[in-house]
Amino acid sequence: MVYHVLPEVEPFSERAGGALSRWAANVLRHDEHRVICPSSDNTWGFAPERVQTHWGLRLYGRLLRKRSYRLRTSLRIPIAARILRGTAADLSEDDILYVHNRPEYILALRRRSMAKSARAMKGKLVLHMHNDHLGNLSAAERASLRPHLTVFNSRFLEDLGRDQITALGRTAVLYNGADEACFHPALRSFEPQVPVVLFVGRLVPEKGVHVLVEAMRQLDRMRINVRAKIIGGVHFNDDSRSPYVAALQHDCPANVDFLPYMTGKPLADEFRRSSIFCCPSTWDEPFGMVNVEAMASGLPVVASAAGGIPEIFSRGGGVLVPKGRATELAFALRALIEDEPERLRIAAQALKIFQQRFRWSVIREEYRALIRTLEIGQLFPPARSA
Repeated sequence: MVYHVLPEVEPFSERAGGALSRWAANVLRHDEHRVICPSSDNTWGFAPERVQTHWGLRLYGRLLRKRSYRLRTSLRIPIAARILRGTAADLSEDDILYVHNRPEYILALRRRSMAKSARAMKGKLVLHMHNDHLGNLSAAERASLRPHLTVFNSRFLEDLGRDQITALGRTAVLYNGADEACFHPALRSFEPQVPVVLFVGRLVPEKGVHVLVEAMRQLDRMRINVRAKIIGGVHFNDDSRSPYVAALQHDCPANVDFLPYMTGKPLADEFRRSSIFCCPSTWDEPFGMVNVEAMASGLPVVASAAGGIPEIFSRGGGVLVPKGRATELAFALRALIEDEPERLRIAAQALKIFQQRFRWSVIREEYRALIRTLEIGQLFPPARSA
């Protein structure tokens, strides 16, 4: 059996969960593999016996939020060891514990298995990194990590991980996908009367919403007929206003609309009502799942050339601009707004590339292949095409 452990802040929920919940739900949907999480609901449609809510993870998440997540790894490890001791003790030699985005959980399990008072842990450990958290580890912690396999959601993140931990061992790349039952082009050809630029994501500075707002201000000054829709919250399932969001809304131009947080079909419908998707991240985004959701919806994408984002568009489907550069972003958007044939060409290209590379069915088969390599003790996972 494979047990997927979500972070202490990640509910297994379509509405309240984030990208990791979405990854687990879509990749594991047709398997018997199980999910261990701090909290859950029935929105993903999993049988109750496949989802284990862990009160220790929930309490740990509350502790971290209370401390504003300022708790160094050396203090997190003994807490995680205590929380996960029951899970580790129940593993058999054939089981796999698949930990998402929390290297300290791997360190906690390693620590417990080496303790004289603890029974040696059986089973194999997999660490799946969705963000750059390996850089938070000390040199001693990096040397002690040693999962049986480390999975990354982009080659960019894999390269970064190998730079940070030279003795990382086996690694593999599994990209994120999109659910084409939800995210798909409009059934009839649809083009809004006024072109719509869509942003979906957390409303925090690193996602670059302020860059898009400034680009829209410049387009307004150029008298380009276009609107932007900004959908998201400070956190998942959270419509509260942070000082950053309040400043954006107070000073935004007339061609920008802020919409409430949404998920599922209502969100997918907003993709289908739009003309262009924009991902203006100002940090090195490891992947950016919203980009492939836009591609699945048949939208051309204008995105920052940062982190793992260029890998998504290595075969086309998008226009890349330097991160944090509102003027370059404005001109890239203007070019697609004013050239409808080019916009439609890139949109068709994006949909085709999604169907070839980023369907969940494709990601699911690559995941299963990795699990098989662990089950039979194969040294190297199957290579993925770039």
